[in-house]
Amino acid sequence: MTRTNGSVVREPGNGRRRPVESLWFLAKFLRSPAEVASVWPSSRHLARSMLAGVELDPGDVVLEYGPGTGAFTADIASLVEAGKGSRYLGIEADVDFYNHLREQFPRLAFSLASVEDALPRLELPRENSVKAVISGLPLTRMPAKTIDLILERTSSLLAPDGVFRAFYYVYSSILPGAFHLRRRLKEVFPRSHISFPVIRNVPPAMVVSGWKS
Repeated sequence: MTRTNGSVVREPGNGRRRPVESLWFLAKFLRSPAEVASVWPSSRHLARSMLAGVELDPGDVVLEYGPGTGAFTADIASLVEAGKGSRYLGIEADVDFYNHLREQFPRLAFSLASVEDALPRLELPRENSVKAVISGLPLTRMPAKTIDLILERTSSLLAPDGVFRAFYYVYSSILPGAFHLRRRLKEVFPRSHISFPVIRNVPPAMVVSGWKS
C-alpha cells in the first residue's frame, strides 16, 4: 500500500478499497442512479452479512452479480482461496467497473455482460456446482420480469445446499420492486430470510437470503 498526496492507494491485486474508489462510485451513481443505485460502496459490515455462513469446498463455484468496485469481491476472494479448487465468476455490465475488477483481482474471472443476458448461456464445470450467488444488483429498481428471471435462473443453478444473497436499502423497502422481490423470494426458494438492517452501512441495508433446500 502506498500514499499519494495523503490518499491511500491500493496496490494492484490486494483487494482493498481506497478513498478515490468511493468518489468514483459516487460519480457513477450521479451519472446512472438506476444502475448503480447507491452513493457509496457497500461497507465491510454489509459484506460480512452477505457472506455469513458461506463456505466453499473444492469444485464449488461462487457467482457474483454486479460486483461494482469489488466491495464484496475481496472477501469472496478469501473464501475462494480457502476453498482450494473452488471457482469464482463475477458478472459485471459496466465496462469501467469490469476493467477495474480485472486489474484489482487478476486471479478471478469476470464476464462483461448484464446478468439477465449472461445467465441463460452460462456454462458451469459441472451440475450442482454453484454453492453461493452473491448479488450487488439494485433488484428493487428492476422490472418485475427481470427479478423473476434472475431468481428463477439462479435457483436452477444452485446446488441443493446453495444460497442466494442480495440486499436492498431500508429506504427502498416500500418500493413495488421490494414487495415483488420479497414475495418471489418466498415462492422460488424453499427457505428464505430477511435480516435486520445493517446500520453500519451507507445507506443502511437489509440482506435477503434464499436457500435451495
